[in-house]
Amino acid sequence: MMQDTAGEILLTIAIPTYNGASTLQDALDSVVTQLQTGVDILISDNASTDETAVIVSKFQAEFPQIHYKRNDENVGADRNFDLAIRQASGKFVWLFSDDDLMELGAIKSVLEVLTRHPELSALFVNYAVYSPDNKCLDPRVSAIKEDQYFEDGEMFLRAVAIGPIFCSSNVMRRSLWESADKTRFIGTSWVHYGVITSVIRNTPAYCIAKPYVRLISRAKWNTKGQLFKLTLTLARIINQLPAYGYSPSVSRNLLGLLAKSLPITAINAKRDDIKITWELICDVLREFFHAYPGYSALSFFLLLLPNGLYTVTYWAYKRIRRS
Repeated sequence: MMQDTAGEILLTIAIPTYNGASTLQDALDSVVTQLQTGVDILISDNASTDETAVIVSKFQAEFPQIHYKRNDENVGADRNFDLAIRQASGKFVWLFSDDDLMELGAIKSVLEVLTRHPELSALFVNYAVYSPDNKCLDPRVSAIKEDQYFEDGEMFLRAVAIGPIFCSSNVMRRSLWESADKTRFIGTSWVHYGVITSVIRNTPAYCIAKPYVRLISRAKWNTKGQLFKLTLTLARIINQLPAYGYSPSVSRNLLGLLAKSLPITAINAKRDDIKITWELICDVLREFFHAYPGYSALSFFLLLLPNGLYTVTYWAYKRIRRS
């Protein structure tokens, strides 16, 4: 029986969703077969206009552990993430996307860790990346091969790097989330990463090495250079880490992972007809130039290229990376 001593729910699987009917059923199918005592599911519906409510109702008829909350209006992704966690009943909350899949044994493994280490602030679950047609693109995003316990957030981020930017890999103590200042991260699309990194600096965390989560890579949301803009927003959060007590080297190492992908992201943004503004250029320079001037300058140059040259530039860049 995986339940705390007070008989409360130990773990809530919190699923924020908006018009996710096309994927939600598969996501729930991967979770409900693993439910145990002390585990429930909360679905936070951001005022969907599709068949989301109908799908949830069918699952609720068989699984009373599923709870459904519907927002009166679309409050945005970050606020819905926040609501999903704050409305959960579990001592720990596993934030899980409506279009990802959970491998067998995932909940059992997480419960065993939480029971063995009730002092944890956060837990990272490794994940694999698959294409929509079930082709494995990356079998293990984090290179960690064995489960690891970390005394503090500094050690945790050195090991798992930017892995926790993937929302479905994160399990967090609900009370810590509730006590955090979330306002600075609302609207960034990275509220989960921002909150977690801001509160776990001096608390223990854990990594489950086995990739129990399957990220299904979908590009339909990436229009008008949205990925490039999100990269800049994420860089801003990473640059703020020293303010929470992290060493500058941790921030620089994480920023380096983003900087290496910045040029190709800029090329793809051009392909997607990103609107080049002075503010966008300033964001690139502000977030990256101090630590990685080369990548920053190259991205600046690529953004200013005429749109017709992006195909040639993309080809040349790929050749350079392969050499």
